[in-house]
Amino acid sequence: MTELSTGRKLGVIGGFFVSSLALSWLLSFPVKPPQVFPRLGFACATLCAIGLFIFCWSAAVAYVARKRNWSPRVCYMAGLLFAIPGSLLFFLSNAPTSIAPAFLVPFMTLGGYLSRKLAYPELSDEEASALEPPLSLFPK
Repeated sequence: MTELSTGRKLGVIGGFFVSSLALSWLLSFPVKPPQVFPRLGFACATLCAIGLFIFCWSAAVAYVARKRNWSPRVCYMAGLLFAIPGSLLFFLSNAPTSIAPAFLVPFMTLGGYLSRKLAYPELSDEEASALEPPLSLFPK
């Protein structure tokens, strides 16, 4: 694995902070627009900010996974780490906290899948989720 450039690392960190600020700003609106097209635009803006947030979070987790030699199965579980900043965004904004679990669970799943894809792009889904071979006394 080659080391990432400083520009890419700063881009991921900057994207993470910009998307978290955008999400907290979008989720803090007290009243949603009553018309159809402004409401659709609001939903698209929120989904774009969520997409950037998940991508930047998954890229950072994939970088750590490659550095620490995590297995691909552990990368799937790394999506659970998304719950920490995601729940902070909900509780710091004016968004209703009752929708937080329904909002976070699909994105935690997507974040785990994306972090595995970014950390190990050469593996297929079947190879990444296969069981590890049993331990042996004699190395091959």
